Amino acid sequence: MRFKRRLKIEEGRLDLTPLIDVVFLLLIFFMLSSSFIFQPGIRVKLPESSISETKKEKSYEVILTQENLMFFNGERISVEGLKRKMKIIGKTAPEAVLIIRADESARHKYVVRVMSIAKMNGIKKLAIATTPVEGSNEE
Repeated sequence: MRFKRRLKIEEGRLDLTPLIDVVFLLLIFFMLSSSFIFQPGIRVKLPESSISETKKEKSYEVILTQENLMFFNGERISVEGLKRKMKIIGKTAPEAVLIIRADESARHKYVVRVMSIAKMNGIKKLAIATTPVEGSNEE
């Protein structure tokens, strides 16, 4: 006796609901488990240069923004305040490096003013921060 097969081939449908649930759970997990550290900073677009060096010496940083605002080691400062700081640094650490981070659209006269204040107060090492030119192979 031969039995009749009752196999019906049904076309399967892919239910996307569990997949979407898993994706949302992963998204929520990564959003809650990651920690974002926002460092307050001064936005400066540095000019490009094909020459780059890094210094490991004691350094101080003067930032000049696009709006010609001046910051010394992250704190807003006036020209008179900068002169006082440079006088102290010139007496205590004349071998320190002063790094000038000037926005590429900052006025040139402010960069020159910072350089002359540093030189007048005995700071001999100045560096101008730049960003490397893309595609440059020079080191």
